[in-house]
Amino acid sequence: MATGRIRDFIMDPDQTGQIQSAISEGEYYGMQTFDQALLKLIEEDRVSYEEALKVASRPQDFRLMVQGLGLGMGR
Repeated sequence: MATGRIRDFIMDPDQTGQIQSAISEGEYYGMQTFDQALLKLIEEDRVSYEEALKVASRPQDFRLMVQGLGLGMGR
């Protein structure tokens, strides 16, 4: 289970850097990153791309995620 993985990463300081990656891969278990949640809001036309980009955790990665899905930047 992915949440068990997260627990293990928290308990082992040498592995805490892997938490973000594990969360982003854990959608099956109901986990998502803040930026993944923002992306869904853009897809649902509930938030504009510009507003989402302002608050994204990792703006450059977020920009690439939006481009990868072919979403218009002017949404």
